[in-house]
Amino acid sequence: MNYPEIFYGLHHGYTRITSGYGYRDAPTGGASTFHSGIDIGAPTGSNIVSVFSGTVTYTGFKGAGGYTITITCEDFSASYCHVDPNYIVKL
Repeated sequence: MNYPEIFYGLHHGYTRITSGYGYRDAPTGGASTFHSGIDIGAPTGSNIVSVFSGTVTYTGFKGAGGYTITITCEDFSASYCHVDPNYIVKL
């Protein structure tokens, strides 16, 4: 799969996409679901580096995304899911 250049070089060199955008087998239930993002694998405790400057607009538990941080800039937002709750920021 080809992804926009903006996604490469994130997470201090962690660039391996472990789950791509689109339909896939759900990791927990085995059913086919639509994955609306990409997963970039990194070791537990790694820093999250935003792809753009913005404002943190959400932190907390968000269903299947687990602990999530959402950053918004004008009309664009990015959510960072499956964040270790010990490292989550506060609004």
